[in-house]
Amino acid sequence: MEYHDVEHLARTIKGDAYYKEIRLLKDDIDFFSAYIRRNRKSNFSFILIPFHQSIYTAFKDIYEAFGLSSLYIDNAYAVYTVMKAIIIDTYEQTMKFNSGQIREFAEYLNHDFDMNLEDYVGCFVGCSHGITETKKILHDMINNR
Repeated sequence: MEYHDVEHLARTIKGDAYYKEIRLLKDDIDFFSAYIRRNRKSNFSFILIPFHQSIYTAFKDIYEAFGLSSLYIDNAYAVYTVMKAIIIDTYEQTMKFNSGQIREFAEYLNHDFDMNLEDYVGCFVGCSHGITETKKILHDMINNR
């Protein structure tokens, strides 16, 4: 799987809202970055790290993998969208994604970002039993079992 495949999946998942959400996110980043530049008092630089619905770790790690640059926020958003959808789909067992898609996305994360899909299950699944089961299912799918 390559980035354009991830972006296509993200657009499919979000539908018409995909570009609107990216535009709004970019607008927020531009606004707050300008505000910080104009109003900072120290010689320190600041980097905005957005997070989605109290899920800090997943988006932060993806955004960091893209260099924390607002130029790549749309790339980070696409990867985050697919990660979230796959994990929630696996937890709810709705089978929107087949094992091949999940395996390819997991390999993409691992190869391009040195990230393990299973490590982020806890960001999207709230109960410990669900986390354990979802991790097991993902592990089996990724490892062809």
